[in-house]
Amino acid sequence: MREFEYILENVCNPGSPNLLFIVGDFNARLSNWNSEDPDTHEGIEIDSLTSSYGLTQIISSPTHILPNSSSCIDLIFTNQPNMVIKSGVYPSLHQNCHHQIIFGNINFQLFFPPPYERHIWHYSRANVQAIQLSLNNIDWDREFVDKNVNEQVALFNTYLLNISRNYIPNEVITINDRDRPWITPAIKLQISKKNRLYQKFIKNGKKIEDLNVVQEASNALKILIDNSKDNYYNRLSKKLSDPQTSSKAYWSILKSFFNDKKRPVIPPLLVNNAFITEFKVKANLFNTHFAKQCSFLVSTSTLPNNFPTLPLHSISEFQINEDEILKLISSLNINKSHGYDGISARMLRICDSSIVKPLKLIFNNSIINGAVPSVWKKANLTPI
Repeated sequence: MREFEYILENVCNPGSPNLLFIVGDFNARLSNWNSEDPDTHEGIEIDSLTSSYGLTQIISSPTHILPNSSSCIDLIFTNQPNMVIKSGVYPSLHQNCHHQIIFGNINFQLFFPPPYERHIWHYSRANVQAIQLSLNNIDWDREFVDKNVNEQVALFNTYLLNISRNYIPNEVITINDRDRPWITPAIKLQISKKNRLYQKFIKNGKKIEDLNVVQEASNALKILIDNSKDNYYNRLSKKLSDPQTSSKAYWSILKSFFNDKKRPVIPPLLVNNAFITEFKVKANLFNTHFAKQCSFLVSTSTLPNNFPTLPLHSISEFQINEDEILKLISSLNINKSHGYDGISARMLRICDSSIVKPLKLIFNNSIINGAVPSVWKKANLTPI
């Protein structure tokens, strides 16, 4: 038992996303395969110990079979039972061996998110004066006349994003989660060059002079990757050792050291006895689940004919103060990511007082008509 506890202390990290698989012959019977067979003292201790490290025992059939008795002492523990597709016991290959064969099939196939585009804004080079001047020159009263709150917000977003694109340097980049963070565009070009030289080597009949060129390109690529990787980790190390680094940035950097990017954020989902691994299917399943939580309950209850008297005091008028709107804009956290509409807190802070007027008109329209803009109800969610 002490040896097993020593292994857990040095190998297992409670809550770790990494897959841990422990297979062994334990001289301790567990009764989870047969409710009438009591646990031994050692079995209870192992069950308590492994549970404290977040491990689950997945063998639920007798593994040591004698003529007059059977017990479950050949066990498999894992901290990721959702990754185990199938587990169980096979008969022993030899008639004189009383220990049966235990097995566990693990889903090692990792699905990476498909490449996606991301809009990058270089706020440090923004022409703040031109942005505010452009927004101040818009006649918001005329633009918003006879429009409902959804139309007003859509128009406001269009103006704000168009002006931002004109006066904030920006670019659209393609993100591929298969790429390591130190793989730069220069490295990708060198990889393409090496592949072209290799294809030429094959096409020309594998000549020795062509092979030498391929090897030179491969060596140059290796040096380029090693230098880029060293620079990447050196930058992260300096940030980790910098006392000015925020706690959020610290943990983000620490995760990159553990290659957390290789692991899907949401593990496979067990639905109708089948594991779902595709990202789009998992997203739709979560969406369906959450949508059901907001559905109306079917009830036979009826509302009373006469409601109680309204309270004596009520708000008859609600004034939107421009100074308060400006104060809220100034207090926005620019480190927060943007919402569903693509407008970031950094954009709003840059605009400052130039967007107070349209926001006041939208807020008043929302209160008067009792309607919240639809786009403001949407958000990007990640179930955890």
